[in-house]
Amino acid sequence: MELTTISPTNAYSAPTLDRLLTLRELTRATSLSRTTIYRMVEAGTLPRPIKIGKSRIAWRASSIAFWLAERQVAA
Repeated sequence: MELTTISPTNAYSAPTLDRLLTLRELTRATSLSRTTIYRMVEAGTLPRPIKIGKSRIAWRASSIAFWLAERQVAA
């Protein structure tokens, strides 16, 4: 029987928390208007927000960072 070393890549650990961006933070980060953000979400060209409360939504920062990186490569 071979012993394996537990490292951060193979250990069971709690998922890392992803920062959540409010609509205000997203408009500042992207320079897009609120209306444009909602239009892009509906068109499927911007990641969908997640529901974090009864009437509260937010975007995962990692999703937005990936989306921005894709747009920079395409430009």
